[in-house]
Amino acid sequence: MQQIVRNSRASVVIWAALVVATLASWWLGIHEGGAPGDGATVGGVAVLVITFVKVWFVGRHFMDIRESTLLLRTIFDAYVVLLCTALCVLYLVTS
Repeated sequence: MQQIVRNSRASVVIWAALVVATLASWWLGIHEGGAPGDGATVGGVAVLVITFVKVWFVGRHFMDIRESTLLLRTIFDAYVVLLCTALCVLYLVTS
């Protein structure tokens, strides 16, 4: 029973963090938008990083990757980091 309550509390905390991250990326998208050099690149990269942090939290917690094998966790972590890095570099090169 305590395990269920602990998982439920963790889910609520992670859900709240995801909501805050969504609001932060929305705020960055609204306030940091504009021409390149006006902070648009910093805001764009920040939004991408926030997005992939959210992907990591959803994958780890809500898709139960945290309880899977070490190999699957490592592959998932590497995938998230590599894809985020590639998209950030692509965004910076093209903007």
